[in-house]
Parts: sequence; C-alpha cells; structure tokens
Amino acid sequence: NGESWKIGVQNPLDLASDLKTLDAKGKNIAVATSGITKRKGMNGSVEWNHIIDPRTGLSVKNNLLAVTVISDKVYKSDVFAKTALILGEKEGIDFINKQESAECVAIDKDLNFYFSKNAKEYFV
Repeated sequence: NGESWKIGVQNPLDLASDLKTLDAKGKNIAVATSGITKRKGMNGSVEWNHIIDPRTGLSVKNNLLAVTVISDKVYKSDVFAKTALILGEKEGIDFINKQESAECVAIDKDLNFYFSKNAKEYFV
C-alpha cells in the first residue's frame, strides 16, 4: 500500500516484546539479528551459547546480547551481525562503520543501545 515496512527489534531478555522499531523508509534493505539469548545453556558450571568466537573456539563472551544489522544484502546483514556480536560493542560498531552500506544497533546486558554512525536514521 506504499507504506514503509516497520520491523521490531526484539528485547533479548523478553523475546515477546520489542525495544525499538526500525523503519525501512521505503528503501530496499536487508535486516538480520544475531544474539546469544535463545540458544544457550549450562555445561556444569560453564555457561555456553551457540555463537562461537573463532579466536578462542568458545562461546562468545562479552557485554552484548544482540546485534541487528541493516545492509543492502541479507547475507551481509547476517554475517555482519554475527561478526559485530563476536567483536563486542566497541570493535563491533567500529567494524560496521567501516562497511559500505551497513548500519547496526547493538544491545548490551543492561539493555543499553549502541548505534553505528547512521543507524539512528532507521529508528522511530
């Protein structure tokens, strides 16, 4: 009907609710989110999640719970979201800022938001 797509960004601590709304603003965009709160558990006293940091071979461990990436291709959004999540808030945002046609919002364990340089233009 000519209206722009609106996409909810889930609360990683309450998957039934959204924290932000992303507005495609009539652009052809691809969105992907990577997070550590859905597939996780304990192995004895060791907490694990399904995102593996290739630098350590272990589950990612930093302050981030989820990263949502907006780009021009779905495969880029997916790979960039996982990469930014693994790198953590500072390095992850820096990584996204260096990519052409990509923006992101990262959410930490205290539900603080970290935006790439132009990401706020997509959020209402």
